[in-house]
Amino acid sequence: MRRVQECIEGCLSFPNRFVKTIRPQRVTIRAVNENGEEIILTGEDEMAKCFCHELEHLDGVVFLDKAVKDTE
Repeated sequence: MRRVQECIEGCLSFPNRFVKTIRPQRVTIRAVNENGEEIILTGEDEMAKCFCHELEHLDGVVFLDKAVKDTE
């Protein structure tokens, strides 16, 4: 069963804007380090949220696209 977490999320691209999002509680990503070596990282809770948030930027997705509820 996939576990999720309710998050309050913001971004430097949208100052003073915060929304509620639903993110996975645990994620594993594959990346390349500064030496060109493949690495695997696992993040839980806040780190899982950050991994998802930053990876989505690479696809042109911003946290507002994932908003469940605006907290303003």
